[in-house]
Amino acid sequence: MKKSKLIKSLIAFAISVAAVIGCISLVACGGGEDNNAVNSVSLNKPTLSLQVDETETLVATTDPAGATVTWSSSDNAKVEVDQTGKVTAKAVTESAVIITAQAGEKKAICSVTVTAKGGSTVTLGGTFSWQGIIDEMANNISGFNPEVPDKTPLKQDYFTGDNAFLTLTAEASSNVIRGKDAAGKNANLKCVEIKEGALSVTFTGTGTLTVSFASTGGSNTSGMAVKNSAGTCLTGTTTATLVDSTDTLNAGFYQVTGTTAVEVTFNITEAGTYTIWGGIYNADSTKPNGVNNARATRIHTVVMVDNGAQA
Repeated sequence: MKKSKLIKSLIAFAISVAAVIGCISLVACGGGEDNNAVNSVSLNKPTLSLQVDETETLVATTDPAGATVTWSSSDNAKVEVDQTGKVTAKAVTESAVIITAQAGEKKAICSVTVTAKGGSTVTLGGTFSWQGIIDEMANNISGFNPEVPDKTPLKQDYFTGDNAFLTLTAEASSNVIRGKDAAGKNANLKCVEIKEGALSVTFTGTGTLTVSFASTGGSNTSGMAVKNSAGTCLTGTTTATLVDSTDTLNAGFYQVTGTTAVEVTFNITEAGTYTIWGGIYNADSTKPNGVNNARATRIHTVVMVDNGAQA
């Protein structure tokens, strides 16, 4: 019996020794921890500034070296990244897109901004606001009734705020706001009516200028042109009729009949001042120069997109 108890004690002692040796071995080998754990990941660039269609490859460094890195973008529609770290600018960004490199539980980021191809972010220019003109008339004209503004003459003072990109080149009785009149007519008419080169815009770079215009009546015909500083009419994209060179007084103008507005888009290929002309011309011997700008043109919208100075 004593011999049996001794054997059992020896066996228990051997098991305990083995357990201790096992624990010591585990500690010596890292205590069962993942020997492949990533301590850190970093990128060679914390920020990137690209133009549309440009690419750049980011480089990730991990500790320990050689850890697998997974790449992702917070907005793939604007900035893409592949699994080699190659970043591709797809579209102009309003705020930074975040590129993330992840290895294990560790992450590193790069903030990417994208500007327009060949220039700065498209932030210049503007869109004509009829209401903006009305508001400034109310601020500047004593007794002005904004409910019946029709045919109030335009002044440069009224081109502020959203309309600051437009310059009124001439204050004349023919350059007026159109809208509801005292008799309640034209309630839905919201435009300006001009003759000659009454409005101008100045581009600091390339871009587009879009103008929608109409005539002053159902059977009337009016014209519109955009001219550069040399006085040359630009060619645009539109469904309106382009007057050919046989009409020497109106050549280069686009013409429409009726009050339905038609849009023309002009590509601006260099910086400079461009003038918006309105009217339709005919020969008139009673005029000092023998020419009469017989009918004004209604300008409904003007949209200027200026890509800014070239980078």
